[in-house]
This record gives sequence, structure tokens and C-alpha cells, in this order.
Amino acid sequence: MRQPKSAKFGRQDFGELSRRGSAELDRRQPTSTGLADGGSGMQCLLFFLYLPRILFAFATSPNEQAPWLAPSSTRTSPTRASFFPMDKRRVSTSSVHGKVPYRISEDFVEWTVQGDALPNPRSWVDSSNSGIWAPDVRQITSNSYVMYYTAFSTADGNHCIGAATSSTPAGPFTPQLAPILCDSAGGGVIDASGFEAPGGALYLVWKVDGNSKGLSTPIFIQPLAANGYTLTGSATQLITHEAVDGYIVEAPSMVYWEGWYYLYALGSLAIHSIPTDEHRKSL
Repeated sequence: MRQPKSAKFGRQDFGELSRRGSAELDRRQPTSTGLADGGSGMQCLLFFLYLPRILFAFATSPNEQAPWLAPSSTRTSPTRASFFPMDKRRVSTSSVHGKVPYRISEDFVEWTVQGDALPNPRSWVDSSNSGIWAPDVRQITSNSYVMYYTAFSTADGNHCIGAATSSTPAGPFTPQLAPILCDSAGGGVIDASGFEAPGGALYLVWKVDGNSKGLSTPIFIQPLAANGYTLTGSATQLITHEAVDGYIVEAPSMVYWEGWYYLYALGSLAIHSIPTDEHRKSL
């Protein structure tokens, strides 16, 4: 197994890595929206709800970051083969504009609501209790997209993770009849995020909502079938909260970069060379 160059990978180091990584992304930016290898695979749609995960990673950095300002010129979003460009569309959850509204902007300042990407959740969703949480849309093939989302279940009042499919990233998405994952004993499950490993294997990453019952908040990963929403194999715990995190870690998102898997989460950053092994946390 490869070992990291430094035994301590802190937030300051991560800031430098991110700056170098952004430059590398710009240099490698593809000229088409298709997969680099011409095959099918999971690709990532960016969300409003993803932004706090990145900002948090820098929030306590010794190198204070300047506030983000809207760009003054048009610029194509940097991307890799595992992402698909979405220069104008963003989606989020809302208590005003529908369950999973999506918006379009020409300047990243003014955003216009276009519609609801998930207008008709299934009957398992308790729509009277906070609605839909934390959507994550992934491209599985050229005309197949999967949305993972969180909602309270009418069965026991805990959060479950649902999945819905569409032929376009804007939807409307058609949800599966039942949630794909629940964990009543652990306090529910939230914050699902899809991930494609090198070679095309698909995974689902999520948080057990133990803090709702005074329990731990572990982050798990489990393989997915080729359709992007059927769980296979067994789940593996990656991390859980520690004293440095306060009482919680949540909002996980995994990225592969130059031989290492980076697990972003609100409260920590962890790295490892195998996606289903326990991850190391930065301090």
C-alpha cells in the first residue's frame, strides 16, 4: 500500500493541494461532455448543498481564504472525466420552490427557478415533516441519471435514503417505489452521495444519523449495481465522529485523485488508498 508523503495531512496542506488540483483541472479540462474513455460511468452534478462541504474544509485553515466573489467574466467550470459540466444548472432543496427545484444562471449571480426535479415522491416520504433533503444527482450513462435524496419515512419517522431516475439531469425524476436504505436502530440515514472508483465500480456513501438519538455518526460506503441505485455486497464503515469533530460528521463526498481516495465530510477530511478501508482523518 502506498503511504502518504507526510504522516500528518492537515488543512493547511489540503489548501495547497486544492490550489494545485484546481490548476491541474484547468489544464486537463476536456473539450466535450462525454466520458474520456468513451464508455459509460457515473458522473457528478454540482449542487448548492455541495458548496458548504468545500468551504468548511478551509474554514479553520491557518491560511485564511478570501471571500468568494461572483466571477466578472464567463468561464467554463473545470472538470475531469468523472464529472459532467453543468455551467448553468444547479439544484437544491427548498421549502418555497418545490421539493427539489433547479435553477439556471447566466452569470452565477441571478438564478431563475426552472421547475421541480422531483415533483412526485413516493408514498413512503412523510412530506409533512421537513420534505426532501440533500439531493445528489449522478450520471450513470449518456441518458441515465440517478438522484439520491433523504426524507423522513412514514413507517417510523426516521430518515431514509431514496433514489430516483431520469433521462436528463433536470428531471423530472421518477422515484423508486421504496427507499433504498434505512437504519432505524442507528437513528436513520442521510446525506447520500454517489461515487465511481477507477475502473467503473459504483458506490453509495452516506451518514448514519445517530446524533438524532444521542449515538455516533459513522460514515459508510457500499457497492452499487450498474443501474446506480441497487445496493450490493455489504456496507463498510469509513469514519465516525471524534472529539476534534464536535458531536458529528456528516455530508460525505468521496473523490479519487492521483492514487488516493479523499473523503470530504462536514467536520473532517480523511484520506486512504483503498475506497472501502477505514480512512485517516486530518487534524
